[in-house]
Amino acid sequence: MAISFQRTTYSGHTPEIWRGECKILPGGFKPKQTFPNGTVLHRGTPIEVDYSDMSAAVVKTAKVVTGGTTTKPRIAKGHYFVVGDVVTKYGVGASSPTVNAIDTANADYDVLTLSAAISGLTANDVLVEATDYGYYTAAEGDTGALLVKASGASTGEINAASVTPYKGEGTVAAGDYVVLKAAAPKYTPNAVVGAVLEFDGKGIPTIDAAYEAVVLYPSLLFPILPEWLNGFSLVCNPSIKLIKQ
Repeated sequence: MAISFQRTTYSGHTPEIWRGECKILPGGFKPKQTFPNGTVLHRGTPIEVDYSDMSAAVVKTAKVVTGGTTTKPRIAKGHYFVVGDVVTKYGVGASSPTVNAIDTANADYDVLTLSAAISGLTANDVLVEATDYGYYTAAEGDTGALLVKASGASTGEINAASVTPYKGEGTVAAGDYVVLKAAAPKYTPNAVVGAVLEFDGKGIPTIDAAYEAVVLYPSLLFPILPEWLNGFSLVCNPSIKLIKQ
């Protein structure tokens, strides 16, 4: 009796992993982020796996395309940004607005509505999910730490009124120390998605994480940051190769 193999396919999408071959870590990983029902997490998508709690975060980037503005940029389809994400312009980090809305009506691009403008944002720039730009609580000996003064701040000091945006805990006061941190990518990939996952609101979703794979970069539809690569291998996992073909 012949054995019949069935495969689930998604129309309009090219394979992301060469020959479909990859090696999966044992156990599933719970998503750190929330995605709308209907979102399809494709194979080869970079993720940051956290073994301490068996979770995984999707590493989100998107390329800016022509025609948008600094508060409503147009980005290429295929990204995983959702409302509520904090983003920054890769390589700058001087602002970190929140995504307030996403317009998907156009067939060629999506439009993000940001809570504030990203100065100088233009076509071919890359947006990345990010940590918040701002001042954080510090200790006296920390690199770049500034002593908070009520007024009259001098070198190595800052007036309390100038500590904005403040991202530390509680309320900043004279005598505290703070440090200014640029917005930076929130997650760094150390694995890729090994099996397609569609979020349908049923049960508890889990991500299959591949620790070894050859990923066809152009099929991902979003940029991979240079700092994540050493040659064509992931810095945090050289067994993941990203190639163009």
